[in-house]
Amino acid sequence: MLRYRLLWAQEEPVSIGEVARLHWELARCYADAVHACCRSIGITPQQLDVVGVHGQTVWHEPAAAEGGVGLQLGNLPALAQWLGCPVVGDFRSADLAQGGHGAPLVPLFDYEFLRSPHEHVAAVNLGGMANVTVLPRGCSPAQCAPGIPVRAMCGLMPQWSSSSVCATTPRGARHGQDGS
Repeated sequence: MLRYRLLWAQEEPVSIGEVARLHWELARCYADAVHACCRSIGITPQQLDVVGVHGQTVWHEPAAAEGGVGLQLGNLPALAQWLGCPVVGDFRSADLAQGGHGAPLVPLFDYEFLRSPHEHVAAVNLGGMANVTVLPRGCSPAQCAPGIPVRAMCGLMPQWSSSSVCATTPRGARHGQDGS
């Protein structure tokens, strides 16, 4: 299963061939998802202006001596061919190259939707990486602390959700059991 192979690639040494296969298979998975979504609303992917794809992080080291190192899988040129529309992505790498922590989208969302003129706000995003955004009271975008990665969550969430911490959740509640 693709999900388990991706998790394995983040934790254990794998061959460059396996990384290449994951890169292509993930793009095919994205293409299938976009096609299904478009079908569900009665359009084709060619009718989309653009598709934005974050990619799957298999390596993230924002504090590397080189100024940040990361690897996102999901072959974007192949995806664009399979969809017939423009595809943009690998946002984490672009942010690292500009000196960021590799979490460019979360702070922007947090700034637009959570900032307050009256109180300081700290927001935690529990995605593949846990990120913290700090928004001082009445801040401008330049004063917003970037999404600071604090912990890889993709492997932790399934473990946490099956622990005694979540044993009291309502029947049917998932709380990240699928790794999201």
